[in-house]
This record gives sequence, structure tokens and C-alpha cells, in this order.
Amino acid sequence: MDKNVNINKGLRPYYTWDMPLRVLHWTNAFLIIVILLLAILFEVSENMDESVEDNLVRFHAYLGHILLLTFTLRIIWGFVGSRYSRFIDMLPLSKRKRAGILADIRWALGGFRKEAPSYFGHNPLASILYLAMFAYLSLQIFSGVVISGSELKTFPGTILTGESSYEISLVKSAYANGKEHDHDDDEESPFVEAMEEFHESGIIVVILYLFFHLGGLALHELRGRGGLLRSMITGIKYYTPEELADEDEK
Repeated sequence: MDKNVNINKGLRPYYTWDMPLRVLHWTNAFLIIVILLLAILFEVSENMDESVEDNLVRFHAYLGHILLLTFTLRIIWGFVGSRYSRFIDMLPLSKRKRAGILADIRWALGGFRKEAPSYFGHNPLASILYLAMFAYLSLQIFSGVVISGSELKTFPGTILTGESSYEISLVKSAYANGKEHDHDDDEESPFVEAMEEFHESGIIVVILYLFFHLGGLALHELRGRGGLLRSMITGIKYYTPEELADEDEK
């Protein structure tokens, strides 16, 4: 919604999302979508050239390592950033947040017919999904780093996998049995195999999250005051004078 429309409706601008939050939000979103598309490409391509597949796998892994950095920065900012950037803003610790969750549920049960509830900072109900996704993505990135360390020998995955120790144990086992160890026959450690199984679940989970996230955004743009998407670019949301006065008292 255009900012002039909001002003004409008696709403006033309020700086909500700081610059680091917005930059990290869009950077992480871009990286996750590209990584997801590459993962889908691996799944649907049956006769991909081996060299092309190898390059795409490496590109997928390198993007994952960049995401490791930017996602870590977002987590750090969730503790040291401005008021609405912090994870404490997502937790339903206050009566106001819990009331917001109930208001969102009533709005949904009412068929989204009324205007969507408006909140300072993160939506209380959506925040539960955000926190769950933060935890899941943390594990996804961790598993990806482990797999990359095992298959591509990249840092810091090589530290996490302990591949060298596992390979040494295989060599010793072969030597004890009077055989020469063939590295081409090496099997992945159970830990790496478990990480691979978990990592493969990412396609479905991330697609579902994007569906709910974008669906919720569309609903709030259509049934709310609008400007939610714009606010993640400008950092500004709009509120009534009464809402601003009430927030200043908090």
C-alpha cells in the first residue's frame, strides 16, 4: 500500500526494522531459494552430465557455506540488534504477545474477513513458525557442512566429521586382517549417513515453510493495512496515533 494512502488514513510511520535485519533477511532469503532450486534440480535430473553435476554440487555447497556466515550473523543480531530484531520479540512471554496469538487465531477462524490484527515488531503467531524454522535451518546448515566436509573435504566440515580418524580406523582394521585398504571402497561414517538422511528432508520442509510464509504475507497485504512487504525494504510500518502512544508507554 502506498505510504500516502496510509498517511491519509490517519496512520503514522514508525521505524521498525533496522538496516542489518533487512539486509540479512533478504540475503538469507535469496541464498535459501537458490540452494533449494539446486536441490530440486538434483532430484529431478536423471541423466545429468557427471562434470556438470559435480560443479552444481560444489556450487550448492559453497552457497551453503555463505549461508552459514549470513545465518550466523542473523542469529547474533537476534541477541544484540535493535528492539524488534531480537528473538525476545518473537517469544510469547508477555500477556500482550499471547493475546496477539489468540487474536490471530480468531481472525483465521473467522475466515480472514475482518482486517488483520496489527502488531509492533513480529507477528506473535507467525513468530512461533519463525523460531521453529530458525532451529530447523540451523540443523540443515549444520548437516550440509558435515556432508560437504565428508564429500568435498571443505572446512569446517572436516573438523565436524572426524573423517580422518574414521579412515585411520578402517586402515587399521584392514591391516589387522592382513589386507591392503582400498580407499575407493570406503564407506561413510554412520554420523555422516544420518546427516545425509536429515539433509534430504530439507526440500519438502522449506517448500512448506515458503508456502505458509508467502501465504501469510499475501493475506496481510490483502486484509491488513498493507505495506508489510514494503516495510522489509524501508524498515517503516504504519500505526494509529493511539497505537504509537500505547507502544511508547511500554
